[in-house]
Amino acid sequence: MAGESILKQKVIDMKKKHYPDIYHWKISDRWQSGKLDFLFIRNNKYLWIELKSKDGKVSDMQKYEMKQLKKQKCHYAVCDEVIDVKNLVERILYGNNQQQEA
Repeated sequence: MAGESILKQKVIDMKKKHYPDIYHWKISDRWQSGKLDFLFIRNNKYLWIELKSKDGKVSDMQKYEMKQLKKQKCHYAVCDEVIDVKNLVERILYGNNQQQEA
């Protein structure tokens, strides 16, 4: 779990440094288990992110949440590295299809 906490903080730091115009909502915490970790919003575009450590597993509740998001044609992803989140932000929220490297 500590790995996920560090990853969450790194994602928040990356967002603040590179994407100050994106609104983010940190949804999941110790009182809201089963929800995805973040919602990023920019210009009426939405991106839901679940962060997992390399050996982390998506819970049944999170699978249900992602199934519901899929029905609504929402963008969502499970990521285990900050660069993956950054690439999704670039592609989905900014329309930039070039992948960045770590």
